Amino acid sequence: MVNELEELVTFCKNYKKLICYGAGNYGYTVNAFLKEKEIELDGFCISDSQLRKTEKFLEKPVRYISEVQYNETDYGVIISINDKYHNQIEKNLQEKGIRNYFKITQSRIEAIISAIGKQKFEKHKLLDLVRYNLPDVSYDLQEKNKYEEKIEMLRNQFKRIEVRYLHGYNIGGSIAEFIYYQDFLNNENNHFMLLYTKNVEPLWENEFKEPNTFFLERFKDKSFEALTMKNMAFWKYFIEFYPEIFIANIQHTYFGTVIPKQVEAFRENKFHQKKEKYLNFDKKEIYFGDNKLKEMSVKRKFLCFFSRDPRYYKEVLKENAEILDVMDSYRNSDIKNFEMMTQYFDEYYKMSSIRMGMIADGYVNGKGVIDYASKYRSEFMDFYLINKCEFFISDPSGIILLASLVSKPLVLINMPLVTVHNDGFAPMSPKRDLMVFQKYWDRTHNKYLTFKEMMELENCAQEEYKYSGTTKIFEKYYGAGLVPIKNTPQEIMDVALEMKMKVEGTMKYDEEDEMLQKKFRKMVENQIKNYEDLFWYDARVGAKFLKQNKWLLD
Repeated sequence: MVNELEELVTFCKNYKKLICYGAGNYGYTVNAFLKEKEIELDGFCISDSQLRKTEKFLEKPVRYISEVQYNETDYGVIISINDKYHNQIEKNLQEKGIRNYFKITQSRIEAIISAIGKQKFEKHKLLDLVRYNLPDVSYDLQEKNKYEEKIEMLRNQFKRIEVRYLHGYNIGGSIAEFIYYQDFLNNENNHFMLLYTKNVEPLWENEFKEPNTFFLERFKDKSFEALTMKNMAFWKYFIEFYPEIFIANIQHTYFGTVIPKQVEAFRENKFHQKKEKYLNFDKKEIYFGDNKLKEMSVKRKFLCFFSRDPRYYKEVLKENAEILDVMDSYRNSDIKNFEMMTQYFDEYYKMSSIRMGMIADGYVNGKGVIDYASKYRSEFMDFYLINKCEFFISDPSGIILLASLVSKPLVLINMPLVTVHNDGFAPMSPKRDLMVFQKYWDRTHNKYLTFKEMMELENCAQEEYKYSGTTKIFEKYYGAGLVPIKNTPQEIMDVALEMKMKVEGTMKYDEEDEMLQKKFRKMVENQIKNYEDLFWYDARVGAKFLKQNKWLLD
């Protein structure tokens, strides 16, 4: 490892000018190491086929390789790109007559970070992401005066600006973290939290579009704020002229901080809606949202529904791991199973049913159905529709947390798990929310699983997992040969009707209903009390579903 770095230093000292081929994470790492050795890069270059998003990176020029005025005697090129592209880059350089180059491999990147010190490197990187992320900005006198006033206000209120990463890989995780900052933030050090969304690679090209631009711009309160394209100029100015105020906190993570705090609160019976709404809309937003409803021909009351499919992971998150295919087989559903419900609500209640989702498989037709996901979808309306609907009925997925933001009644169908670990979840209420479970057919033993048998498999919180604890449970289900049996159209309609009556205040439960609910709750509470990492979705189980499937409680 050390010899590899000595070779890099020796190479650099042989040339008057150094060009780094690659302006991303590898390039950043190489520049950080060379600065420690008091070696300066002259700039960065990228392939002619790449889109140049900025003229500068780390305050150094970014050129196309064809623009580099190469001199074999004076110039050395450091290839700082993922190993899999090295052969093509070497070919490009050789075609241009450039032979003085040094390749940075993954092992050299690891050696550099080790030499600098991982904690030190990651903290500097997080602060530099604020300093140098796209785009380049400039300030006029009026802006500077405005920024200085805001800086003075923040410095009077807070000791430091603490930069943290924000989970931005999916909307559910981002909302869960927003609720964490609203309800559980321990700010005893009196710091203002500046949150940098971690969701794209390279991090240096973050345009803060994922998971939802509207939500990121609303991700703020008196003591925290997410970095966005709208406020970036101010924060770049602040850190440029007052760097001593900023510190980096790389210990705070979604899985290491947010989820454990949620679970702790849940187990202490404190994980409830602490605000009537976490997200409110101003008059302009209400006017805009209502006009969009008119454009969608929404003229009456409506419910929202969501059927999970694999396109979000594959097209937005660009994830194609085998374990995600396994997870999809247990979590996805058929949109056609909602048709009985949507038709009934149209005919009997004169209500529309709006299909939600960011990217959806196929179109949904039918009387009273509006396919918002396929025809009208926008980042703002994702939230506004949930805010305006009577209730939201959905497969369990990140989108369900939108209901938590605006305290909207939630119906979970096709619930694949009884207990969960190492994953985000929403504050729920058995007084407000409902759920029904999919069943599992055990091909090995030729039988259906009871809730207790499901929970025995789910107790794997101490085992290693990829992506989340939920995917680990599905791995175990798959390994045990369990086949998911999705909720029927009738089961979906039954629980939707139960929610409609709850909303109207006409739902009446009999003694058997309450006895079955108590039996379910006691069974689950007995399971989780001995395992500190476990939690469950604290909603009421659909009345008809439990009566028709009492054997699940055996």
